[in-house]
Amino acid sequence: MEHAAGSAPSAGGMAGNGEQAAVIEFLSQPGAYPHAAGSVSRIGTHAALVFLAGDRAYKLKRAVKFPYLDFSTLELRRATLCRELEVNSPATPELYLSVLPVTRGGSGFELGGSGEAVEWVLAMRRFGQDALLDTIASEGRLNREHAASLAHTIEHFHRHAPRAGNAAFGQHFQQTVANIKDALCGPAAQAKGLYLHGYIERLWRELEARMPLIGEREREGFVRRCHGDLHLKNIVLWEGRPRLFDAIEFDESLATIDVLYDLAFLLMDLWHRGLKREANTVLNHYFQSAAISELVGLALLPLFMSVRAAIRTMTGLDALAFQDAAAQERSLKEIESYAGLANQLLNPGEPVLVAIGGISGTGKTTVAREAAPFIGAAPGALHLRTDVERKVMQGAALGEPLPQEAYGAEARDEAYRRVFKKAEVALDAGYSAIVDAVFPEDGFRASLRELAQGAGVAFRGYWLEADAAVIRERIAARKAGAADASDADIAVAEAQMKAVKPPEDWIRIDASGTPESAAAAVVGKFGGQPPSEGAPGALR
Repeated sequence: MEHAAGSAPSAGGMAGNGEQAAVIEFLSQPGAYPHAAGSVSRIGTHAALVFLAGDRAYKLKRAVKFPYLDFSTLELRRATLCRELEVNSPATPELYLSVLPVTRGGSGFELGGSGEAVEWVLAMRRFGQDALLDTIASEGRLNREHAASLAHTIEHFHRHAPRAGNAAFGQHFQQTVANIKDALCGPAAQAKGLYLHGYIERLWRELEARMPLIGEREREGFVRRCHGDLHLKNIVLWEGRPRLFDAIEFDESLATIDVLYDLAFLLMDLWHRGLKREANTVLNHYFQSAAISELVGLALLPLFMSVRAAIRTMTGLDALAFQDAAAQERSLKEIESYAGLANQLLNPGEPVLVAIGGISGTGKTTVAREAAPFIGAAPGALHLRTDVERKVMQGAALGEPLPQEAYGAEARDEAYRRVFKKAEVALDAGYSAIVDAVFPEDGFRASLRELAQGAGVAFRGYWLEADAAVIRERIAARKAGAADASDADIAVAEAQMKAVKPPEDWIRIDASGTPESAAAAVVGKFGGQPPSEGAPGALR
């Protein structure tokens, strides 16, 4: 779990709790459970232990006290587990069952007994570790379909999360950064070879610059009761769908946050693992139907992602106290990598505006999707499609065909205007944007170039070309496959072939081959690392 500061447990932070040690020993035995348990295995963090017994999992809070959490008394642990059940049940009712006492009687400890409660546990349905997205990602099985589904799950969760009035998120966030400073500039960090004073100075400057926007977003309702600990170890693939669990329960201020600060943890986690495609997929599917005003918050992502990486650095330091020498050595490498990423994320670079145009069926969307993770700041460029915007304008599902009147000149012009405005907002926020459209007329192309000039960023236009036979084959395959936002059929593409002339000042790319090769040609123009065919994370 992620928390807001880093230091060793306080003196007596383990509460000198010999009785809890005895309870832990009891729960480690198969005979402790009223159901068939087989063998019992344990998973531990610096704040909790989970006992895996048969088809159930039981979570126990360690009797510890940190500056950011206090589980040092039995009543605090009971209340925290009850709150965890309350917070998580609405999102994942299939997993969360009940809070049970561990009681003490004449014959010893008993789980769920009627004697004196000496400890409390949260009972959950057990799932295989191979269903955790953390495991799926570590084994190279996480793909874009998972990422897209996860983005929609999180977007739905955030959209329906309770809005917080007067949550003072900005003040709490400032305190989090102050805690980061204390932890990462303190003796414990320096004893491990971490000297991060320069990073902390840059972090404070970025925070001060962004405080007005943080406050503005809170006033606009973007601060809500979120998950708070949204990374791959807290997401499970349950019945084929990603489900969120283990939301923060012990401190409302750590979970009552800007929705993008919640999302930033997942984006940082994916980026840290080298899963750039998946991180970019989450970003773009999360914002796929967003209003123009929501994109202003992109300016906060570098700060939010950096803070998430810094907090990982701190909690990694906390966890060292519970590890043997070999585990500490492994953990230190990860701690150093998080510290490096935290620093790197504050260097977003210069945004660019990219246009990818061409006749329907040339593969614009696929090429743009493949190129986006490798253009601009983490987690890559914002990918904008006129086909998607048209469906959003009509309030239609992306795969729902629209009536012919939705493709009139007025509706077409409005779709381009909205996409261009979103690109402008993203550029102003410091993020690169890729606009994927047919661009049938010179006026649309000129407007996009003028937009880049007005924003003071570089513009690159790419025109995809493919043989007519390839175009017809792709459109036929698209119509026979999964639903797509594009309604263009073969007749539409053939009409475009006759009427649309390629722009003379855009770079032409042969898109008759694989999308990866065309995307590599785009990314290569930026000096980036081109996506390769069959690379991990490719759409399967």
